[in-house]
Amino acid sequence: MDKTYSLAVIGSPSTVLLYRAVGAVPFAVSTVAEAEETLHHMMRTAQEGDTEYYAVCFVEEQLFQKLSDQIRDKMAKRSLPAVIPVPTGEQKGKTPYGVQRINEIVERAIGTNIFQD
Repeated sequence: MDKTYSLAVIGSPSTVLLYRAVGAVPFAVSTVAEAEETLHHMMRTAQEGDTEYYAVCFVEEQLFQKLSDQIRDKMAKRSLPAVIPVPTGEQKGKTPYGVQRINEIVERAIGTNIFQD
């Protein structure tokens, strides 16, 4: 049986429904615990040989920042789904968390922050 790769979005109901218009599978959650359970489900599905896999999962920045270290470690060790924090526009005047993470990863990889002002 062929595998189907999907795009998923985890976040507040008002945010995830916008992504449905582009074909993403929305997972509306209200708490960090619900977000973590959804991510666990996605990782289990990929391991158990289900026919639907989530290749990419966008998570609202506010939720992503609050995920437990345990789930972050599990996500870091897996290739699918690629879990990516996305800004929601609620952090005016701050550098979005996703941009900060990219800066940290690049600095760790090459030894310097090439994006620094």
